[in-house]
Formats: sequence, structure tokens, C-alpha cells
Amino acid sequence: MSRGASSVLETYLARLRNELAAAGAPDADDLVAEIRSLVTEAAGDDPAAASDEIARLGEPAELARGILAERGLDAAEGVSAGVWWRLGIAAPVDIAIGLSLPLAAALPIYAVAAAGEPRTASVVMAAALGLAVLAWPFFLWRPWRRGGRTLTPGMALTGLVVVRAPGFWRLARARDLEAMGLAPRRRVVLAAVIALVGAILLAGAIVLGLDFGGTWLAQSAIEAEYDGLTIGGGNSIEVQLTSVVEQVYIGLSGADGPTASTALSYVTPEADLAPLWERIRDKGIRSVRLGVPTQVTPGVYVVEVREYAGGGETPAELVGSSTFTIGHRQWLRASGTSEDWAAVDIRAGEPAGTP
Repeated sequence: MSRGASSVLETYLARLRNELAAAGAPDADDLVAEIRSLVTEAAGDDPAAASDEIARLGEPAELARGILAERGLDAAEGVSAGVWWRLGIAAPVDIAIGLSLPLAAALPIYAVAAAGEPRTASVVMAAALGLAVLAWPFFLWRPWRRGGRTLTPGMALTGLVVVRAPGFWRLARARDLEAMGLAPRRRVVLAAVIALVGAILLAGAIVLGLDFGGTWLAQSAIEAEYDGLTIGGGNSIEVQLTSVVEQVYIGLSGADGPTASTALSYVTPEADLAPLWERIRDKGIRSVRLGVPTQVTPGVYVVEVREYAGGGETPAELVGSSTFTIGHRQWLRASGTSEDWAAVDIRAGEPAGTP
């Protein structure tokens, strides 16, 4: 065979040998020798004929796939234990890194969508950020699907490579491909930095998730306990609210000022009793009736209190209404927990719903 024909053939056979070796064919050299013999016999010393024979055989990758299929070879056969332990480390590392950014960004993105202003721009921004973080694992995990010279952080740290050619896919050690010049560049330092950042993000997402989950469970428990159920020795919420309101009015009635001890024990320090004390004195309020309470948050209710003057021989007369905001209180004491209800806000002379 002439030098020109030999050069064309050897270039082709070198590519074929690489494809067969990467696919794990145990007799790659024998197969290449067989192809060399067939082409040499058919083309002789004619470079053009050699080129025609090579074109007839097709691309090296296609020919390698056909040879493997014809011989019933499995690309996964012969994978060493060294590859499997690398896979056991690389795959979890890449899965964790791929999930770290979406999980860490979930709550901030939700906060932008739920509380940002203006609303339309906030929702659009949250959607764009969500798509961006969801694209991160798609690109990070791409080498697992496509193979080639690009490595994931897990692959770079463990020296694992995905070899992919038409018709087969297999795992190999990077050093096994060095002799063929196919070993990808391992950026170990960069991979370690990405893995560290991913671990920090994932740990933060777990902590926030546990905190959010615990808050949600506590909120659900509070709602279940105070949403229309009975508390405090079997008394309904309506009875508890009525007791607080009546004790406040009773404590202020006939008192010299808004600091009556009886009334103060049923209010929080933030509640201002002075306007109500003046109203009771000026209007001659002697009795009250409560409207239907409205829950504004678990354990906190707003109720309208209708106020009446007179009584006894004088018919009761409605003179107005005030609004009470009443909440449930708990203390931790040496002997255990103590709880009661107290007015946290009193709007004297203002019916419920007044802006």
C-alpha cells in the first residue's frame, strides 16, 4: 500500500481504535487489525480506492457501534470496582449540589412573589428567578447525559468520566483515557469550591426549611386549639371574651381613675384605659353586650361591645359601642404554664369596622 493510502487508513483506524476502547471492547486491537486487512485487500495501493472503502465503512463511531452490536458486546461489561465506588461518591455529590441552589432560593423567591411591590413586577421577577435557579441543575448534570470532556464537580473530585458514543454509554476512570488522549481536564480546586458552596447553601436551606416547617406546625396547632374550640376549663371563647370585657367595665365603673386594679389585671400594658374610663363616667354605662367575635390571627379576636346606660327601673338605652381586641396569654412559671385572656387594644366609642 502506498504512503498516501496508508496515511488515510491509519488515521481512520486510530479513531476507530479510540471508539472501541472507550466502549470497553476487550479485543479492540484485533478488530482494528481485521478492518485494516479488509481495506488493504480491497484498495491495494490506490489512495482513492482506500478513501472509497473508508467512506463505505462510515464514521468510526458508527462502525464501532455496529461491531459491538454484531458481537453482542455490552458496553457496561468489565466496569471495575474502582469505577463503582467513584460513582457512589460522585452521583450523590452532584445531586446535592444540583439541588442546593433551588432549595436555598425557594423561600427568598416566595418572599419576593408574596410581599414585593409593585405586585406584577414582583411576580414576574420571582418567576424569572425561579426559572434561573431551575436551570442550574440542568446544566450541572449535563455531563452525566452527554459525556465528553466536561466534568461535573463530583466527577472531577473522583476522577470519573462518562464516555458516550452512538449506541452506548459507559463510565470510566479519567486515567484510563489518558493513553488515548481523551482524558478531560480535571479542575479539582474549582470543583471543591463549588462543592463547598453547595454544602453551605444546602445546609442553610435545611435549617430554614426546618424552621419554616416548625413554625407552620406550631401555627397549625394554635389554629386548631383556638379556632372555635373550648379552652380554660371547658369555657368557650365567647365566654372568655365576655369575661374579659365585663371585668374591664366593672373595674372602671365607680373608680376614681383608669388605674383600677381589677381592670388592669385584664388588659396588657399597651391598652389605654383612660378613654374608656371617661366614656363610662360620661355616658353612665351600666351594662354591655358583645357582638360576634372575629378572629384576626390565631389566639387574637376583635369584638364589638355595645354599651347601655340605665338599668333597674330605668330602661336600658344603647349609647354607643367600643371595640376590644383580645388575645390569649401564656407564661412559663416554675410550677408550669399559666394562661389567660387580656385586652390588648381598646377603641372607646368606636364600633368594629371603623376606619
